[in-house]
Amino acid sequence: ELVIRNNTTPEMKIIALLIFKHQSGGNQPILLSQYYDVSSFGFFTRSSIKEGCRFVCREVVKRSTRGESLSIAHNTDFLCHSRVSENGLSATAVCDEEYPTRVIFTMLLKALATFDGANNMAWRTMTSDQNIRVSELEELLKEYQNPEEVDNILKIRREVDETRDIMVRNIESLLERGEKLEDLMEISTDLSFQSKAFAKRTDDLNSCCVIL
Repeated sequence: ELVIRNNTTPEMKIIALLIFKHQSGGNQPILLSQYYDVSSFGFFTRSSIKEGCRFVCREVVKRSTRGESLSIAHNTDFLCHSRVSENGLSATAVCDEEYPTRVIFTMLLKALATFDGANNMAWRTMTSDQNIRVSELEELLKEYQNPEEVDNILKIRREVDETRDIMVRNIESLLERGEKLEDLMEISTDLSFQSKAFAKRTDDLNSCCVIL
């Protein structure tokens, strides 16, 4: 298990926003854009936290179907929320479990529209991981750190139909028969050697929250 330790006072927080291209046939999703806010975590754990978020988000998108919204938890105070659009463009976010579900999925829908518009659909032809920077997405992550403020702005808008059938699952439920999370972590290219070693040591750590 990969541990995220946060020594600050618990609060509603988004720590990651990632955009992927969903691949058919169970192939690995292609990372297009990524943004993080890990300022509340210890300096020496931030790299592993980012890698852990990237690993979880990619696995969730891989096991999602187009048009599906999911919220995934695994013995943790953090959730991975994902929205895979019908055209394959996917947005994911990692935030604490107290963050309002409707608000985070509103952010994901806005992130999809923002990225698609800024990229002019060029993402459809990409075949390998990218690090496309879209300044509006960086601002979006900052804006939604305070859900009360954005919810007040958005409260006059109607409920988004796509968020009505969000399924909350445990991450193990996404795994195929015989698959083990530890084995996926071992072969993942999203996790460095240090992060894999860090994950194996977590039983000896006095942590307050777990992402995997």
